[in-house]
Amino acid sequence: MRGRVCMIGRMSSSASDQHPASGDFRNEYEVDLEQWLRRRFRNLCIGYLVILGIGLLELVLLILDGGIQRDEIYRAVILGVEIGTVLWFLLAVRPRLDSRKALTRAATQLVNFFGLSLLVSFCVEPALVQNEGGEYNFSAGLTLLFSYPFLLGASHLFACLFLPWTGGQSLKAVAAPYILWIITSS
Repeated sequence: MRGRVCMIGRMSSSASDQHPASGDFRNEYEVDLEQWLRRRFRNLCIGYLVILGIGLLELVLLILDGGIQRDEIYRAVILGVEIGTVLWFLLAVRPRLDSRKALTRAATQLVNFFGLSLLVSFCVEPALVQNEGGEYNFSAGLTLLFSYPFLLGASHLFACLFLPWTGGQSLKAVAAPYILWIITSS
């Protein structure tokens, strides 16, 4: 009887490894997981569009209140590029994402784009923060300097709320923008 129990134990473990249902389950699980990740990526893009839409609404209200000025034109161009990029990720890139690795790469590229967009904004913005005499408003400059890491971190946190990244994947998404910020701010 004892040999039979061991034999059954061995048979059941080897039989479960080769059972066709376990492979089907694994394949079905992978398909469901990838669909779930694509939905999460879609929700991330929609969330970014909502935030950018609020920024666009604020810009329209500023233009209606005080007329079009140089900084409003600049902000409109940046917002247009950001909205267009998020729509491209949502409508063109997302349907082609066929694996977790591709989805992670696309999300990293999206966060990197927002980091680069913020960096361009903050590099050009000090030129818009001059007094009428051509002197810089240093308090606004310091606010700009210290708010870039905060805004990039907020964008990254927003992405982390939607996507189940590992620690390395999430750091990879913001490493390049932070390094570029350090280089340009020094």
